[in-house]
This record gives sequence, structure tokens and C-alpha cells, in this order.
Amino acid sequence: METDISSELKSQFPDNGYSIEIDTVQEELSVRAQINTDHGVLSVVSTGTEEVGHITTPSVFGAEGDVTFRGKYNVVLSTDGSVQVIKEFKDLIFVQKSDGPITFDVIPFEKADVYLLTPEYMATRGTNSYVFGIN
Repeated sequence: METDISSELKSQFPDNGYSIEIDTVQEELSVRAQINTDHGVLSVVSTGTEEVGHITTPSVFGAEGDVTFRGKYNVVLSTDGSVQVIKEFKDLIFVQKSDGPITFDVIPFEKADVYLLTPEYMATRGTNSYVFGIN
């Protein structure tokens, strides 16, 4: 179910300093990042209400109109029908140019591959990445 009453929507999360207007609130599961690995599919999926919005004022957080997603998310590895939760995020925000899922960056090593999740694309203030290793 999706609700589109942006003038009435208030964030369920603490203010983070971003100039964001919430456009909709989604209840259904969404995939925000995904990559196929040698060990299965690594994904970031929503685990509850997800706020979908956009940046209203250009800043170091993103350009005006950039799409934002904010909510609770799990990083999961899906292998042969089983799903393993690797990490839980209680409040994570994605800032993107489009509304499609992003991919992980990969750093291959001899004994394990490292996957970087970078939910905000802007590098003006430095990018934050979350690192996951699979061996």
C-alpha cells in the first residue's frame, strides 16, 4: 500500500539536516541495493515502513530533485532458498539520482570478496560506505 499525501507526511525518524520532502510512504518490501555474488545474492531490503521523498534544496547531501529513501533495512544474503540477515539498519537513508536499486561496489581479494554499500552518491563531504565480506 502506498500513501500519497506529501503535504501531511512527517518523518518517523529524527531530523537529519537534509532538506527532504516526503512524497509517499510504502509498506511493501523494497530492494534498495543488490548484487549477484559467487555465494548468492546480496541485497538491502526494507523491513517496514519506508519513506520515499526528494531533496528540495541542493546541498552537499544531493541535488534538488534527487530521490530519497529512508527506513529500516536488512542486508541479506540469499543462497539456495535460504536467507541470512547480515546486518540490520534501524535508520538508513539512500540519496540517489533514480528510484531503482543501486549495486554494491566490489573489491576482490584472494580469499574473500569485499562489497561496499554506499547509500549516498555525493562525494562533496566524503561518502560513507558499509563494508561486507563474503568468503
